[in-house]
Formats: sequence, structure tokens, C-alpha cells
Amino acid sequence: MIHNSCWLDYDYKSSKPLDENIDTDIAIVGGGITGISAAYHLSNSTSDFVMLEGKSIASGSTGHGAGSLVAGLGLDLWQHIKYFGRRDGFLIYSATIDIIREMEALIKKDRLECGLEKSHGYYVVWEESQENMLHKEFKAVKDYGIKAKLIHKEKIKDELKINPRFTECLKYEYMSRVFDPAKFSRGLARDIKKKGIRIYENTNVIKIKKTKSHFKIETKNGTVTSKKLLLTTGSYLIKEAEIEDKRYSKEPDHAIVTKPIPKSILKEFKLDKPKLIWDTRIRYAFIRTMKDRILITGGERTINGLYEQLFHFFPGLPDVGVDYSWTCHEIWSEDARPSIGEDPKLKGMYYSMGYTWHGMTLGFLGGKLLSELCTNTVSSKSRHLLRLFKPKHEIKLV
Repeated sequence: MIHNSCWLDYDYKSSKPLDENIDTDIAIVGGGITGISAAYHLSNSTSDFVMLEGKSIASGSTGHGAGSLVAGLGLDLWQHIKYFGRRDGFLIYSATIDIIREMEALIKKDRLECGLEKSHGYYVVWEESQENMLHKEFKAVKDYGIKAKLIHKEKIKDELKINPRFTECLKYEYMSRVFDPAKFSRGLARDIKKKGIRIYENTNVIKIKKTKSHFKIETKNGTVTSKKLLLTTGSYLIKEAEIEDKRYSKEPDHAIVTKPIPKSILKEFKLDKPKLIWDTRIRYAFIRTMKDRILITGGERTINGLYEQLFHFFPGLPDVGVDYSWTCHEIWSEDARPSIGEDPKLKGMYYSMGYTWHGMTLGFLGGKLLSELCTNTVSSKSRHLLRLFKPKHEIKLV
């Protein structure tokens, strides 16, 4: 078994590290999905910025995710409406659908080889007492206009050879996308560098200081002085800064990928096409089918527990074994609301974090919003989202 992400298990040539002092308008610290998104959107209007990444592009949370693009926050759509109201709940959901479409168009336009595929989503009910949750979700997605259907117990077997204990299933028709997050991020970074943008990898930030008009970002072999600072280090934010917001916690997230599975078995269990499967029993636990493997993540506190969960979903599946296992840390929000925007006290510093399971979608959206904020090009729709996601507590630089 390889104790590393399957997305990072290939030869990759990093950009050179920073070895000089630089003055720039904007500095981005963090080369994951959020930082890459910010850099991409900034590169369409300016070249006066640099990116610093402590290791290699996508080596953090991005390269340790499941590689799924899912709409919304880490909530059902009916919960968006409950917590944010119908207008704002639909606005958030719509914004994430739009960002998925933007990413899809970008992948096609730039010919990024990252294995993008459309995927059905299956939300299954573990106990009859939880069926009401599914019915609320079905009503919400119908009101929104999403193509979905409610499948009763006796018909589930036509879609999935799944545990017969599951009583109902909501199928989302091609609502999600699956891809390789590392190859996407690194491919986009390559294209950004072709525009003359400076990206420095293996450049760990030691200290960040705020002066009256600038930020000084110290590394081992050079200092970047910038007017504005974008902190896009995600779950590693705590290493560069401390945030005092009790709504957020740093939690471990485990994942495993099986050994290659014969096509005949995948076909027997109806897992031979891209699918995302999750249930009402354990929040944020789900299964993703890949070309000839199965990825399962979330919910369980141990790698062995994750493997057992696979057979909870699919009793009768042969003992296929595990090729990859890994653990990363995510910043989770108790209400699934991310913080995206300018620090309340440190003017000129912006950050985006707290994606709660939907990191690929919200990370790319967060990077886009930060780029608009720091260039004063915020659209009316983005302004409303930034109001909803506005950070409430300052970051203490250390």
C-alpha cells in the first residue's frame, strides 16, 4: 500500500524556489486550488503578482481531495434554503454550478489533461426515519430546476447493486464532475507561467509582517514585499497565521483507493461508469468510482474503517484490497459557510477557507472572488456572495 495520494504519484517538475527579494503589487501564498484560481483570474487583467508555494503545486489539501466538483456548500439544497433563505440559498447554489461550468469550459479551452468526466450523483437513505430528509431534498431540487428522480427501494437495484437495507435513493442526473485535481492545478499553473507570471515552488513562508503600507513575506532565500496579500493556504492557514473563529475546526480527513478491479465485477455492481454515492447515515462520507478503481473518503476516523465502509455500501464485493491511503487536514465550518474576503482589521490581506467537503468547487470560486476583490472588479453577484461569506474574525500573523 502506498501512503500517499493517488493524484500525486507521478513525476512532476517543480518551478524553481524564490532566491531573491521581490517587490510586487499582489502576493499569493499557497498553490492549491484557491491560489491557482486567484492567479488564473488575476492573470487576465494584470501580471504584477507572484505566487509562493511551500512544497509543490496541489501538494496540500487539493492533491489529497477526492477530485469531485459538487454544487453548493457541504449541505443539502433544502438546508441552503433553511439557513440562508430561499433567495440567498439559491444564489449560493447557482454560483457553485456556474463555477463548475467555468472550470469545465476552461479545461476544454486550454486542453488540460485531467480526466474530467460528468458523473451521476446518488444520495441514498440508510433508515426509513431519514427518508424525510430525502423528500425535502427532492422538493428543493425540483423547485430549483435540477434534473433528478426519486428511486424507491425495489428500483434501486436497477441503478446500483447496493446494500438492500438502503430504502430510497435520489439520483441527480449528471450534476457533478470528477477529475484529477493535481493535474488540473498543475496544468493551469503551467499555462499561467506562460503569461510571464512568477510562481515559486518549494518556497516555505517563515514570517509575514505588516508595515504601514506593505506586507513583507519572508522566506529562507528571499523576501517578497507586496501591497496586497492573498492567503490561500487552506487547511495549512494555521501555519502562516492564527484565526480566532470558533465556527471553524481543523479535522483529519482520510481516503483510500482500491487496487484495480476487474471490469466484470465493476459492471456487476453497476460501478463501471462515473458515479458519486453518499448516504444519510454519515455526513461527508462518499464513494467515487474511477476508471478501474473505487475511491472512498470521509466519515470514518481510520483507514480500516473506510475500507469496511466500502462493504457496508456493497456487501458481496470481493476483497479487492487497497493501493493508496492518505490523510489530510481540512478546516471545517459548523454551518458549512466558508470565510472569503478581506480581513476585518488587516486591510489589504484577503483569505479564503472553511470549505467543508466541497473544496474543489468552493476553492476555485474563492480564488475568483479574491481576485475580484483585490482588483476592485467585483460583480454585483460576487458582491452578494462576499457579503454572505464575509470573514468575521481577524487573522493574527505569526
